[in-house]
Amino acid sequence: MTNKEALAANVMCPVPDASLELALINTEVDPSATYSIGQREGVDLATIDVLYMVYTKQDISEGGYSESHPDFLRKIKERLMRLASQYGRADVLDLLQDQTPTITSKAVW
Repeated sequence: MTNKEALAANVMCPVPDASLELALINTEVDPSATYSIGQREGVDLATIDVLYMVYTKQDISEGGYSESHPDFLRKIKERLMRLASQYGRADVLDLLQDQTPTITSKAVW
């Protein structure tokens, strides 16, 4: 199994090959090299990048066609949060945290 195949197995959803390769190259992992446990962190970091790309992809709506998968995105978010937490990716965690609205002042009518 190559690093690219390991990344595809981690992502578990259709993603263009070029996106998988780019994510691995950006984490300094050779996509065509044989996967080993020593490559796990790099492949996991690439997984974060790919899943975040999929998670933040805009919904598509054109004519009578639309593509949106809220349950699918919830599952991606859970996996992203686990991996980001494991590797200390505070930037991803901050963006994915649920933002609960708070009242900071009250208006007098």
